[in-house]
Amino acid sequence: MKFFLEKNKVDLSLTQSETPKKRTFIVSSDDSFSEIFKASTEIAPNFQKERIVVYTFFCIYRQTYHLKNINYKDNIIDISCERNGRSIFSPATGNSCSPYQRWFVIKLNTSNYIETANVEIIN
Repeated sequence: MKFFLEKNKVDLSLTQSETPKKRTFIVSSDDSFSEIFKASTEIAPNFQKERIVVYTFFCIYRQTYHLKNINYKDNIIDISCERNGRSIFSPATGNSCSPYQRWFVIKLNTSNYIETANVEIIN
């Protein structure tokens, strides 16, 4: 939340309900990578050949997700992800939990310019 507020120069008195429920970042340089990933990570992009789309969202489900579709046209990438019916924990546990922030990191083998990334979660 602090990152969003600082980057968008909005009133710091915003409540949690007024902050965004989802954010999408297009990472195409080492500088933008360092802004998103503050700690060490196994992701080692070569930005001459690759791009990264980071999607973070408010979630109450512990189920796994899988990538369903990616389309690229006119510098716009559309990404669809689908939620599976199985919990990431044991099948005996419920599918929902307290709200938390979830992240998808999608590494693309392209050097094409990406102006916009649209991510859709299919339930």
